[in-house]
Amino acid sequence: MSEVKVNQWDELSQFVFCKKRFTDPITTNGALLEGFMFAIGWRKCSTKNEQFGLYGSVGKIENAKDEWRNRGTNLSSVGCILVQSLQYFGDNLFQKIQNWYSSLGVPSFDQVNYEGNIPTNQGACEFASALTFTINRFKNSPHLDKDAFLYALRWWFKADKRTGQIKRDVPKQCTGGN
Repeated sequence: MSEVKVNQWDELSQFVFCKKRFTDPITTNGALLEGFMFAIGWRKCSTKNEQFGLYGSVGKIENAKDEWRNRGTNLSSVGCILVQSLQYFGDNLFQKIQNWYSSLGVPSFDQVNYEGNIPTNQGACEFASALTFTINRFKNSPHLDKDAFLYALRWWFKADKRTGQIKRDVPKQCTGGN
C-alpha cells in the first residue's frame, strides 16, 4: 500500500475515532459478542413527522458543543477517500451504487444540516447516508438485517485505541476483522 493511501486511511481512522465521542454504540444489530459498532451520518427517525435525524447522543453533544458545531470538518475529505477506494473496484460499480443511493432521496453522511430539501444531484463524493465503524474486535451473533443496503464494503486496519492513528509498525494484512 502506498504511503499516500496509508495517510488517507489514517485520516479516516482518526476521523471516526473523534466522531465516536458524540454517539453511543449501536445496540440493535444482533446480539453483541465483542467490541462496539458506531454510526455517523443520517438515519430514519423514530419521531412522528420527522424524516431523518443524525446519529448522536444528546448528553455527549451537550458536553462538547463547540466541537459538535464544527463536526463538518473533514467530512467531504473522508467521503472522497472512501469514493477513491470504491472506484478502485471499478467506476461502473461505483456509479451503480451512487445512482441507487441518489434514487433514494436521502441526505449524504457528509451533509451537516438537513432542511427537508434533498439535493437532486449528488456530489462526486456522496454515496451513503451513514457510515458505520467498529472497534475492539467487534463481533455479533449471526442475524438477518431486513433493512440493509444492497451494498456493503468493509476495510480492516489496526489503530491505536487511544488516538485512532493507524498502527504503521504492524503487517498491513488483517484477517477475519481482527
